[in-house]
Amino acid sequence: MYIINCKTNDEVIFLIYFDEKRLVFHLQGNRFSYQMKIVDGVLMHMYWGSRLPSCDGDCLFTLAGEAASFDLPFNRRPREVPTQEKGYFGRRALDIVNAQGDDVLSLRYESHTIYFGKKALAGLPSSYTETEEEAQTLEITLAQTGLTVKLYFSIFGGVMTRRTV
Repeated sequence: MYIINCKTNDEVIFLIYFDEKRLVFHLQGNRFSYQMKIVDGVLMHMYWGSRLPSCDGDCLFTLAGEAASFDLPFNRRPREVPTQEKGYFGRRALDIVNAQGDDVLSLRYESHTIYFGKKALAGLPSSYTETEEEAQTLEITLAQTGLTVKLYFSIFGGVMTRRTV
């Protein structure tokens, strides 16, 4: 298990976990948990709510509503970055059309990095920390041929921020 933690008033608070066996990201604040899981290369959203103990979160994975007989359960699970992917008909977070006019986008997990600090947003107002030790960031790279999308999840001061580039 890959763990990054920070120290506050001599108390260690674990903020970002990555379970390499189960491919689960678990981000924790003092009062919240946020979980994602890599399933067949797709980053799936699992949980956002009250703080949970460290678990794989599969018990939290529920399928949305009823579906047609031809609809696969995988297509009804919430994606972290929903796109117009083959067989997925939910709301899109990204709407990209390539030069051929194709809007099917199949972003797949490529890599991730966990580090102390929070990157500033160039030219935009944003939250910040005075020192790198005050925040931790999970940077996830999703990719498809010719396209890379980066997700940044930062935890500091009891809150989590997220941005997509």
